Amino acid sequence: MTGRVTVTVTPGGTGLAGVAVRSHWRQAALLSLAGAAAWGPLAQGSAFDGGRAGLMLLTAATVLTFTQAAARGEVPARPGVWGGVTLLLAGWILLGALRAQESFGAQQQGALLIGALLLGLSARALLTGPLVRARFGTLLCGVVGVMAAAVVWQRLTGGFTLRADPAAATGLYYHPSHYAGFVTLALPVAMWGLTTGGHASWRRRSRLALRAIGGVSAVILTVSLAFTHSSSLPTALLALGLAVSAALWRWRRWAGAAALSVLLLGAGTGAWLLGSADGQRRLDRLMGGTQTKSVGRFLQERQALWTIDRQVAANAGVLGVGPGNFVHVAPQYRPAQATGSNDHAFGFVNYAHNDYYQMAAEHGRTGVTLYLLILLLTLWTPLRALRDGRRMDPLAVAALCGLLPLWIAGIWDGNATVVPGTVAWAWLLMGAAVSGVQDRQGAHMHRLTREVKRP
Repeated sequence: MTGRVTVTVTPGGTGLAGVAVRSHWRQAALLSLAGAAAWGPLAQGSAFDGGRAGLMLLTAATVLTFTQAAARGEVPARPGVWGGVTLLLAGWILLGALRAQESFGAQQQGALLIGALLLGLSARALLTGPLVRARFGTLLCGVVGVMAAAVVWQRLTGGFTLRADPAAATGLYYHPSHYAGFVTLALPVAMWGLTTGGHASWRRRSRLALRAIGGVSAVILTVSLAFTHSSSLPTALLALGLAVSAALWRWRRWAGAAALSVLLLGAGTGAWLLGSADGQRRLDRLMGGTQTKSVGRFLQERQALWTIDRQVAANAGVLGVGPGNFVHVAPQYRPAQATGSNDHAFGFVNYAHNDYYQMAAEHGRTGVTLYLLILLLTLWTPLRALRDGRRMDPLAVAALCGLLPLWIAGIWDGNATVVPGTVAWAWLLMGAAVSGVQDRQGAHMHRLTREVKRP
């Protein structure tokens, strides 16, 4: 008997009856996405111009191959609500870049942001199926492992990885806030590798290797935070605490609930201590010299910046001043006279040091509204799934454990909207979080597996 069999391609790369289908464009898009994720650390510091360029080239390759895969039906093309709002923000940023007063900076920063948004959209559509997600999580964990090894090497050889030194153009993480912001996302990924070991079908040796990489990397990066002098240290530790709580929750719910309660109590106490001078001095003693300045001085400097930020945002209008143009507009709003010899408002301020003011200033009220809506949708998608009896896979949980603290740190820093590598990883993990919800059948099978394994 002769004839032709037609096989329909599904997002997981298999056709009817589980017949494997070679989805060339989808595989190319996944490889490009993996390359962009692996290149992220090289794009951290502005001292390495090639880092940003490489990230943009890999992003362009991802978008091109993903578009081709979607056109051929190899991946789902419908963006959904989260994807639709993300596309709206990308279009709005493009409009702002075209009308910005300083065009070169606008094109550079606009391309970075639009590329990061499109990476998130690609991740949402491409990272489907447990095996694909396990492989991508393993890649991220491997990148974190290389990052941890670089930290140890540069520390032992007297490099400037963990300290602020603009003259050290060879360091990948020469700025401590940039480094700690990336660690905020990296620590939950390392914990994912430690606690899951990848996919259940993999060989025992491979899973043990992944667990070892995740565990050692988590220890190295956590210890390194004490040497960064970074304001993002508390939120990086919060990310680690959330990841540990999530792992304990999967093991025993009461243990996870207890760990989360202790973590929230500690975070609430820290926030309460910030409200008084005596509390700030207690925080200084608690951090034990890990910072170059006191909490009180840090808040005073940030308030000087936020005063400028508020004025820039208030006068930016609906459209904003355009991506990358904050640095050109901010000097207009400096106070008439400096207060002391080290007034932070009179230094070089290249960005708002606040993700939300940054978006409001450069992209206007519409831009910051769309950005906040995307953050809410990133949280709402898994919460709604849990309410409906579905569950999130461990990679999605790890992504949220890093994203939540990063968004909190956005109150006093700009890791999610300015620093190239962290911006790219943030949107990649947002796409991974939104796409990491199992259907009811998958959740039911997971419960059955746990019941069988439970003694």
